[in-house]
Amino acid sequence: MLTRKSRRWITRLLEERKYPSVLDYGCSKAAFEYATHACDIVDYSSFYANKGISFLVSDNLLPFHDSQFDFIFASHIAEHVDDPKEFCKQLMRVGRAGYIEVPSPLFDNLVYGNRNAHKWWVEFCDDTGRLIFSPQMNIINECISPKDNTQLYKYFRGSIVTELYWEGSFEIEVRDRFIPHYSPVECAQT
Repeated sequence: MLTRKSRRWITRLLEERKYPSVLDYGCSKAAFEYATHACDIVDYSSFYANKGISFLVSDNLLPFHDSQFDFIFASHIAEHVDDPKEFCKQLMRVGRAGYIEVPSPLFDNLVYGNRNAHKWWVEFCDDTGRLIFSPQMNIINECISPKDNTQLYKYFRGSIVTELYWEGSFEIEVRDRFIPHYSPVECAQT
């Protein structure tokens, strides 16, 4: 089940529940503050060596046991993966609950560099509760530098990112093209 919940809500949840095992999947050098484990496609093991976080290099196939983690934090990773179905399958396999954060398609189109790095627009359909992956497209000219994001997040976070909480399992849909929400085709159809 997927629901919209903010990163602030997630932080409070983790503060209150004190989950013993939290994986930050796609952590880079900025693992979530409550992470006990972190993994990334790039080897940051020397960076995390003395930080109290167990680090492992990993790609889409997570080398962890089923339900090994109480919580998985996956921020700004889903738009990069080669295989969205496998990515989500791995999240649900190794975690009991988690948080997914992705840029909104509009913001994704505005920021310099995203067109080369991002493969998918990732949206949440409120009507069906599905996570929808559509191939990333270039619709408007890039006009925001990545360093400007910090200032913009402060004022427009709700317009910039989609924030989702999940428990157990959730449904996904991978499309071969983007279908606008306000077209005659509803988000529940492909």
